[in-house]
Amino acid sequence: MGHKIFQIDTSIKDTQDSYTRQTGQYFIRKFQERFGQLEVSYLDLAKNPPSYITAEWYNAAMIPPRERSVKQNQILLHPNMQALRDCDLWLFDLAGYMYDAPASFKSWLEHIVQVGLTIDVNEQPILKNKRVVVISSWNESEDEIMPALGFEASIRKSMKHIGVSDVSFFNIFNADGIAVTKDDAERAINKYICDLQL
Repeated sequence: MGHKIFQIDTSIKDTQDSYTRQTGQYFIRKFQERFGQLEVSYLDLAKNPPSYITAEWYNAAMIPPRERSVKQNQILLHPNMQALRDCDLWLFDLAGYMYDAPASFKSWLEHIVQVGLTIDVNEQPILKNKRVVVISSWNESEDEIMPALGFEASIRKSMKHIGVSDVSFFNIFNADGIAVTKDDAERAINKYICDLQL
């Protein structure tokens, strides 16, 4: 039986110029080398950014699927969130813009809170046994040294809201003479995959 990964890219740069895209591909390659057959559900938010949520979207997302109208179901089709249910590991490749994750990812993150998908009617989380890996790249910001000041804290909080507590970060940064290179991140990823029990 093969494994399934849901991968999101966010960088506006091409792979040859993007640390997060390159390192995300490295993760996929090393994962496949270790575990064999792999299916990747892929979403490029730089090329296909989601729309902002609206009151109409919220009204559709907060009621049980069986009670939604045809129009409400259509509203929730974009972006397609089925990969959250289908895949046990989610890989977020996040470029750091203006000291935060890209706006496209923030918008996508707001779409994940849906009754029947990630929460129940009482807004209790329903997802279990999911893992999240975040690869981020930064330059000249305190957030790389103290990631809780950046988007790490908000991502952990968002994931906890839907029932996901297993979240691992691999940061690439250069700030105040302290650096973590892409090679450092790849070594850490190698160890993570080597230690991973599936």
